[in-house]
Amino acid sequence: MSTEEEVPTVSDAARIIEEQRRGREERSRSFELGGETFVHKAAARMEAMADYYDMSSGRNDVTNHEAIQIIDATVLAFLEDGQEEKWTKVRNDPRNPISPGDAHALIEALLAATTGRPTLRPIVSTDGPEQNGTTSTDASPSKEPISTT
Repeated sequence: MSTEEEVPTVSDAARIIEEQRRGREERSRSFELGGETFVHKAAARMEAMADYYDMSSGRNDVTNHEAIQIIDATVLAFLEDGQEEKWTKVRNDPRNPISPGDAHALIEALLAATTGRPTLRPIVSTDGPEQNGTTSTDASPSKEPISTT
């Protein structure tokens, strides 16, 4: 028995990729936002994120108006065709428009949905329950023995 790990073959990798691609097609791809139902693509082309990544990494030559265009183009690249009007309506809702934070969160969620991999950092667990500012003392009711009779 060998102690070396087996390296996956190209055929193994291709099989896994095909399984993931089928899984993306089979998952539900609809979501509601701003009273509209949207359907995202099972997968988006790699180029869909290129300008967004450039902008997010601090590229200095992007104006605010260009940033908005990049965000819109990125969202639309993940949506099935024909949803441009719905996106514009929800994004520009005069009562509750999509904020920059909302748009970035939506793009991250669409990326995660189309790749099957989370994009956000996991929430860090604490070592214990959250403190509310008070602690129990030996004389407090929570320290009294529970009656079993």
